[in-house]
Amino acid sequence: MVIDFSALSRLPLFRGIAPVDLPHLCNCLGCYTKSYTKKDFIRFEDNKIFFLACICQGSVQMITEDTNGTKSIIISLREGDIFGEDLSCYESNSAIEYLAMPHSKITFFSINKVMNFCTPICHCHSIFLKNVIAALAQKNSNLIRKNKIMSQRTLREKLILYFQANFAKDDPTAPFTIPFGRLDLANYLCVDRSSLTRELTNMREEGLIDFSRNTFSIKPLLFKEVE
Repeated sequence: MVIDFSALSRLPLFRGIAPVDLPHLCNCLGCYTKSYTKKDFIRFEDNKIFFLACICQGSVQMITEDTNGTKSIIISLREGDIFGEDLSCYESNSAIEYLAMPHSKITFFSINKVMNFCTPICHCHSIFLKNVIAALAQKNSNLIRKNKIMSQRTLREKLILYFQANFAKDDPTAPFTIPFGRLDLANYLCVDRSSLTRELTNMREEGLIDFSRNTFSIKPLLFKEVE
């Protein structure tokens, strides 16, 4: 698939890099782009050359499954996020898998070429590496936030903390849309779907939240409960 340099230039991973330098940089990093339909597992093509991946379009779920086939969503990754470092940095099988949600375009970079500068040293390569580190730091922050949510003792406490991480800080009562349907939200919080649906209904009846499908709004009464 042809690399869309215009799309790449808009991503945080390429911030500070001139669009005219992108073809050279992508050649330097051994890039290729693939397209995935909804619920496709994203596989890394070459087991000998490890790759780092960036979401150019769509979103990706980082998931695990237990021996019974029960799915748990670790985090949801969106456009501009990177993934695959767990596969690219260790020569062993990872329990983590990546699922395209919905139609997605993913660009892959050779991790060896990312970490080893070309000769002579390419200025845009050094900027790219700094952006990779920043993206990994942001991903780590998201994982810490997820761990904090999962450490809550009750389902309601988990939901409140999850909503707090997603509503607009400048207008907390404004509607916001989450990347999960009910089943995926249950898998993200590691709870039973029926229990989740029941708790959401209870919170709405108590005047704490309102929702329509994946769009939620927080009511002022919820903030009083948190205090």
